[in-house]
Amino acid sequence: MKRENLERLCSYLEASENWVSASELASYLHTTVRTIHSYVQQINAEHPQIPIASSRQGYRYQHRTFTLPYQDSRSIPTLPYDRKFYILRILMWEGRIHIDQLLDIFSISDRTLDNDIRYLRNFVKRFQLHLHRRRDTFYLSGRTADLRALIVYCIFQTSRVRILTLDFIVNAFPEMDVAFIHDTLSEIMEHFSLSVNGYFYSDLVLRIVLQTELMLHGRYMDESEVSFDGLSDTPEYAAASSFSALLGQHFSCVYTEAEIEYLAALLFGSTEADCYLPGGPALPDDAALTLAEALKKIGADIHLDFTEDQFPLLLEVFFVKMLLRQQLSIIISNPVIASLREAHPLLLDVSAQLLQMLMGICPLVRPGVEAGWLALLISDYMYPRFAFESRVSAVLICPSFGHISQHLIGAIQQNTGNSVSISGIITSTDIDQESPSSDLIISTLPIRNMLNTVVISPLPKSEDYRLIRREIQRIKTKKRLSQLNLYLTGYLMPQNYEYDHGFSSYSDAIHYICQQLLKRHAIDIAFEAEVFAREQIDTTIFKNLIAIPHVCGSQVKINSLYILVNPTPIAAEEHQINLIILIAMQDALIHDFHLLYGLLTHIFTNPQNVQHVLHAENYDEFFQCLPKLDLE
Repeated sequence: MKRENLERLCSYLEASENWVSASELASYLHTTVRTIHSYVQQINAEHPQIPIASSRQGYRYQHRTFTLPYQDSRSIPTLPYDRKFYILRILMWEGRIHIDQLLDIFSISDRTLDNDIRYLRNFVKRFQLHLHRRRDTFYLSGRTADLRALIVYCIFQTSRVRILTLDFIVNAFPEMDVAFIHDTLSEIMEHFSLSVNGYFYSDLVLRIVLQTELMLHGRYMDESEVSFDGLSDTPEYAAASSFSALLGQHFSCVYTEAEIEYLAALLFGSTEADCYLPGGPALPDDAALTLAEALKKIGADIHLDFTEDQFPLLLEVFFVKMLLRQQLSIIISNPVIASLREAHPLLLDVSAQLLQMLMGICPLVRPGVEAGWLALLISDYMYPRFAFESRVSAVLICPSFGHISQHLIGAIQQNTGNSVSISGIITSTDIDQESPSSDLIISTLPIRNMLNTVVISPLPKSEDYRLIRREIQRIKTKKRLSQLNLYLTGYLMPQNYEYDHGFSSYSDAIHYICQQLLKRHAIDIAFEAEVFAREQIDTTIFKNLIAIPHVCGSQVKINSLYILVNPTPIAAEEHQINLIILIAMQDALIHDFHLLYGLLTHIFTNPQNVQHVLHAENYDEFFQCLPKLDLE
């Protein structure tokens, strides 16, 4: 258990870019602050190459370049987790291994090895591969594309790298001329007017390095694995042909037609959507129609027109590239998806809805890996057109004098992060006649008899902006508490609040909740499947604390909330959660759903708020703890 906690602590710190307090870590691991201190000391003693820094603000990783000679298998692991990846490493690079070699290498019993092999058999199935034993020899079978996907996954898992860099690839493949591949790729991309976003570029280099390395080991792609309609008509294919000739000459290897097409597919799956030219791969007609209908529906739900600036075409091209990545098992991890999900849950929900609708036409093997990238594409369109954060409405009292009031409006919006919307201006001193009505009044006149009023200078200083921001935060906090009470009293029935059922798995807990709602005729029989379909695309688990599974659709008969509190953490794959809040809403209340989902996410991703709820053993105690929550 201790070793598991050490690994979970490391993962939590690696996922955070900022300092993490000891109390937050203690809450996450369900232990004491003192134990956290001892864990950190032990980790720093065992792994001095990646020390954990300490300060008054808490802990964080001192990120350094992490070297991993990936093909070097001389360091014999002792931990079961590392031993399994060691076995995979041999199988992936050497193709097969005899049972006596494994027993000799690890000095373990036959039973222990059988357990490792049983685990690996199930593990490689996730990549559509199979682990066989013929007589006393183990070997892998399956598509070369899936084998390459497995190798990339193992590189990330064994190195625990979160952000892929060129230095890391150089250290992982010390005998490969990675610099040549990187520099030549840059020249080829420029020559063919192609561009790759900053997230995909290092991943693309890694996969080309891996392709080259495997070819040098005689592990070639089979022609039956790479056949993509229209790919040969793209600039990416022309680029791959030129690139492969240069690589083949430099590394003294022969690129088969299948490997050239695979390289072209890597390029096509990585290049920006606006590089696309007509005549290349395209979505099936029914998928394109489904996508157009889905975009129209989601646009209506959030009151946003998605038809401008050829966005539907860009989105269609994204899905074409996504389907190709899925076909080749190209899984590109997204280092910002967790922070994106917590900051803007609506954005990830829109992304998941689009993917879920498309999956009815084009089944996806791993839809979850694409949700974050789709969300970034959508955010690029929404950013100048949509207010991701609610704004406080304000009236500005600033008697007219030249252009001072206009200058003041711009300065206020700039210094408050656009969190305030100036809905009116009073340009005289006759305030009583104007009767300003808004969330906030910002006045350059020295008035003291109005609520929610901040008095500032006509030429404000930093202190004036601080006062405005503080009042905005106070108003938002008050609104959140009011909205939370409104939604909870409206949708949470006393029988829908349950405490300490002792569920051991997340899926069991969801099944139980759905069965209870079904008995009360609040949902139909298809609701549960819809919940799990949504979870498959993008998890609704936040910070290893809370899950907010939901469905907003025709499967709901009675709008409902269901809260399940588990003091003992519930296992949900790699997560451990204590609180589940399930939302079931009808289509007509999509706006309420978006507000509620964002509100619950904002409040209960705070570990201290979850701790308050963990002490609420019934419905009444839950409502009594609401005023104690930190709603800022």
